[in-house]
Amino acid sequence: MPSRLLCFCLLSITTVANADDYLRDLQTAAIENGHSPVAHWGVDPKNYKEWATHSNRLIPVYTFGTLGAGAGVDLNSYVGKNSAYRSEAKLKAIYGRVPTNTLNPSAEYCDQTDLAALQRAAFKAGKKHVILMIFDGMDWQTTRNAAIYNERRVSYSEGRGTGTHFQNYIANGTTQFGFMCVAPLNDGTDTDVDTQSVANPGGKIPGGYNVTKGGSFPWSPPSKDIYYLTGRGSGGKGKGEHPYPDSANTAQAMTSGVKSYNNSINVDYAGQQVSAIAHEVQAAGFAVGAVTSVPISHATPACSYAQNVDRDDYQDLTRDLLGLPSISHPKKPLPGQLSEAQR
Repeated sequence: MPSRLLCFCLLSITTVANADDYLRDLQTAAIENGHSPVAHWGVDPKNYKEWATHSNRLIPVYTFGTLGAGAGVDLNSYVGKNSAYRSEAKLKAIYGRVPTNTLNPSAEYCDQTDLAALQRAAFKAGKKHVILMIFDGMDWQTTRNAAIYNERRVSYSEGRGTGTHFQNYIANGTTQFGFMCVAPLNDGTDTDVDTQSVANPGGKIPGGYNVTKGGSFPWSPPSKDIYYLTGRGSGGKGKGEHPYPDSANTAQAMTSGVKSYNNSINVDYAGQQVSAIAHEVQAAGFAVGAVTSVPISHATPACSYAQNVDRDDYQDLTRDLLGLPSISHPKKPLPGQLSEAQR
């Protein structure tokens, strides 16, 4: 059995490549002109960037070292017939309720919290190197665009596909592909950073995923309710049936296994701190850390270790990561992701 395991997932927000090539020129012109003949973000083809943040779309998951690795580690433990979205009991365990129009007897997708369960199962099975890699700004469509560019042809229209290294890499036959629901527990939670408290547990808009509106697969064409995935109501006005997620809640679900409100950093719906996997394995003697292309205080890397009711409390998130006193841990700081020799 290989001792290494890698979970690889893509989250959908928009980014722009920084390469001096034809695609860069297309993107630059689109930004300057506000429209493009080849692409657009959002629902309006005439507006290049009608939507520029997350969506509730199903997100691809690529795992390596998991196929045949046993119950809980094998991705099949969470998808298809084992999908939480086929079970009222499992949905209640994740959301605390069965969200409206979310139970789906034919669901093929897992939930983002399942990636935390997979990591914990991997450690329990004796894996020594467990890596969660998050590409926050890249989903199935943008991956396919990159594959088309790399291969100079359209080689697939569904599924995993080929064309990028992570798509082509098979890890000695142990790689798997699936997709996950990234819906938040809720949106509209009001918090107080100074007291580390939540004023309205449960927020204002409960989360969920309506497959008839969002699609059964990441590559499903848009439904008639084209604004659903962006959390908007009819005609793009007001709030839709379910809110879209953010980087904080999404990363937390994968690093702790607890689905929570948008803006949360390893706290539950009521603001109570929850344990990140890194805390648990560090206590067991493992070295833990986050490697990131953005500041460590940003939501995604912060969720690897920090705890806070609000993703925007950058200084205290940083202090948690470094093992210094913070608003969340004023008297007994977290150990931090740096060893004593590195400080």
